[in-house]
Amino acid sequence: MCFSARDLTVFYFLILIIAVSCQSESRVELADKLNGHQGCKACHTKEWGEWAESPHAQSWKSDVVQAAFHNFGFSRKCQSCHAPEPVLVTGLNNSPVLRDDSLASGVNCLTCHGLGEGGGVAGAADNSRASCKPVRVAAVSSSNLCGVCHAPIFEDWVGSRYASEGKTCLECHMRNPSTGEFSHRCASLLTSTKYSNSIEMQCFQDHGELIAVITNRGVGHNFPGERHNRTLSVKVIQRDINGDVQAAQKNLIKGITPFRGESTQDKIKIDESVKCRFPIVISEGVIEVTLLLKKFPWLSDEESTVITTTNINL
Repeated sequence: MCFSARDLTVFYFLILIIAVSCQSESRVELADKLNGHQGCKACHTKEWGEWAESPHAQSWKSDVVQAAFHNFGFSRKCQSCHAPEPVLVTGLNNSPVLRDDSLASGVNCLTCHGLGEGGGVAGAADNSRASCKPVRVAAVSSSNLCGVCHAPIFEDWVGSRYASEGKTCLECHMRNPSTGEFSHRCASLLTSTKYSNSIEMQCFQDHGELIAVITNRGVGHNFPGERHNRTLSVKVIQRDINGDVQAAQKNLIKGITPFRGESTQDKIKIDESVKCRFPIVISEGVIEVTLLLKKFPWLSDEESTVITTTNINL
């Protein structure tokens, strides 16, 4: 049986249409199969477990976050970073958009990897054999993805030596320096001790004063990172030789004006230091110096993260 050139052209055209139709159908089926971010757990058990323990998983349902929503007037602009639509869909150069469903899951898998309804997921590499059929999107491995929600931190990083050295957000917050593997726990100074050397505190006496010098040695952005809610302070307790407290002092390095979200003092820039001074009121005893980081200003000192602490014996 012979076919004319015209017949072959029509035949191949029909094959192409069928292939495109099948691909389109598979995308629709894929969207149903994924069942939102919940569908990721079946195959990505390890990554899901890491994410479930991360601040991203708590970014909406955390009690302190809900308290912040209340205090800042339930602003959608504030809430949008805590449960956004897929940022690859809304655009890396655009502000995040608060989604209408699954708010309790916070910043979930599809926030960073979703390509929209029927569009599958983005990954670091193509893999047509995987159930979710990820397609390679370079932005998934870039700091630009983080910058959609962490805009002030991203701006700090862009102008830093870390950016020029090619050290991205992922290198510090997702890569394990011991194994080289990435983790979706997205660790930070608030959740991990591995960054304890990033902020240095040196204390010494000078003519009746205690001087505490805090230096940003290894944080890839200004510290503390979040502009609106973090507070950083140096707390000093002076005890006499009997252990009795003779002075309790505190110096606020970075604070906010609640309900407005504006910084009242500057943060510690990369490779720079701030100096705090405290009058010494004891002649003998121990001075306890602690650097405290709070997620929100209304938290107690006991609820703060201790960045570093030191004792000076007199």
